[in-house]
Parts: sequence; structure tokens; C-alpha cells
Amino acid sequence: MSLVLNGTTGITNLPSINSGQIGGNRNVIINGAQEVDQRHAGASVAVSSVYVTDRWKVQGAGNAGDAEQIDSTIAGFKSSLKYTGDANIAFMQMGQQIEFKNYAHLVGEDVTISFYAKANNTNGGSTALTVRTRSVTGEDGSALFAGGNTDTSVTISTTAARYTVARTIPADSKGFSLEFALGAHVNTDGLEITGIQLELGTVTEFEHRSFGEELALCQRYLYKSIGTHAYTPHGLGSTFAANQVDFVTSYPVKMRTNPTASYGGTVSAAKGTTVSNFSSVGDAGGSTFNSFLRCTLAASSFTIGDCLTVNNNNDATGYIQFDAEL
Repeated sequence: MSLVLNGTTGITNLPSINSGQIGGNRNVIINGAQEVDQRHAGASVAVSSVYVTDRWKVQGAGNAGDAEQIDSTIAGFKSSLKYTGDANIAFMQMGQQIEFKNYAHLVGEDVTISFYAKANNTNGGSTALTVRTRSVTGEDGSALFAGGNTDTSVTISTTAARYTVARTIPADSKGFSLEFALGAHVNTDGLEITGIQLELGTVTEFEHRSFGEELALCQRYLYKSIGTHAYTPHGLGSTFAANQVDFVTSYPVKMRTNPTASYGGTVSAAKGTTVSNFSSVGDAGGSTFNSFLRCTLAASSFTIGDCLTVNNNNDATGYIQFDAEL
């Protein structure tokens, strides 16, 4: 880092930090502070191979305990991801695959991984943490839990602390993941983790982004249309057949690719007092800006060409979800 001092005005100019930009966007990890949880809203999730907080997938041997977004007990952070084993478990790993467009400028470069963590207890199953990166040569190929791995062992404790690991991203990398793994552990072993950062050069302070910025970054990969009202509206549609409704929705941000769609709870099509619940949602067509869904209804209640509302049917938990994860 070079330093230029203007002796006339007394202004100090810092051209760069670690040869990179000063004004934010140093951290290529999304949701490193675990603040966004569109899928579960803080509810505990049984670990198999599932996303917990946005962009963070957790995988375990069998039913490897539970993971959840929690109010952080680590100073300086609002949220953490906490994992707790509930049996004798062979392994647990959690990680995020970074889109090539977001880290292409780091290929062949020395980077620093940093994070804040604390162990659930003093057992080796809680304190022996592996920091793992994986890389593949195909652009956005499956690196997460699948690519060639490089490991660094880190011993964490029951007192929260920040840890750093140096790494060089391979020159031929076009798919890259950052992962954290526990080996064999027993009931109640686990950890709490937050403030995860991957940046060019040596470590700097964690880059806190606003919640709105972080949510928008997450919604490139997952958008969940959900509200708190029992009749939350999702949009307008029309009937293609007596038991099918065509539904168009727009995403809040441009998604990474055309997503796949699913729904949960009780979502329905309605015209006046006539209501029919969804029984399936077709794949999301359209583009990365909006989606065309042909949804099958539980009953043949409508006439072709009817204009309908699409909304929850007396169920505040109903949602339609669009997934464009790597």
C-alpha cells in the first residue's frame, strides 16, 4: 500500500488497501454475517444437504444435527449460523460456492479467509475445525462439497475469536467454494460462526454491508415470495384450463439464471368467492427478470380465460420460491 501526503492541505490519500479497492466490495462472500435467512426465518433445520441461511449450505453424515440462524453471541454481529450435533456423527460441512463472475479478478492471487467463531464446548468435535477451499476448472462447475480440496486445520475455543487462513486461488479456477468442516463428533458438539470474509491480500476489518444490499445479493440466487398476512398476494393470473392458472411474477433483482419454482403452505387462485388451491407449480419460464408459471389447481373451478388473483388461502406461511443457486 502506498501513501501520498499533500503537505499543503494535510490530506492523506490512500490509493488502495491490499492493492484492491478502498470503498467496499472487498469481501466476495455473500451473507458472511448470516443476516439473511429467506428460507427458514431463523427456524432450526435438520441437517442433511440443505441451505440454512442464504447462500450457506450444510451437509452431514445422515441426520447430522441441527443448524439455524441465531441472535449472535459474538460481539459486533447481529446474527450467526449455529450448528449442534445430536448423535454420534461422522462429519458436518458447511459452505458457499462463489460465482465465477464475483471472483474472477482473484484467480491466481493470494487471498485471506477470515471468520469469527466459537465452539459449543471443549470437546475435540467442537474445537477441531477444518477450513477448506475447493476449485474446479469448468466455469461455475460444481465445486461445493465436490471439487479438489485444500485444507487448513484451525483450533477454535469456547471464547469467540477471529481466525485467518491464507490461500492462493488456483490460476485455472473457474468454480470455487469456501467450506468449514467438523470431523467425528457427538451430541451437543458444534460451533457458532459469523463474519466470514474472503478478500485479496492480507486481512482487513470485516466489511459490513447494509441489510438491503445483502438481501439483494442473496436474491440473485433465491427469491421467496412470502408475507405475514393470511392472504398475502403473489400476483395476477388467468386460466389456461379449468384446473390450470398461468401466473407471471417479477423478481426484485435480476436472478443468476432462470430459476426453478416451488411452493409451500396453502397458495390459491381466486375469482370472487371461487377459490382453488395449488397442487403443483411448474418450472419458472420467462427470463432472469420475471417468471411465467403454469400451476395446476386442486379442483377444476374456473372457465378458460378467467382473470384471477394468486394469493395465500388463509395461511400466513404460504410462499412461492424461485431458486437459481449454483
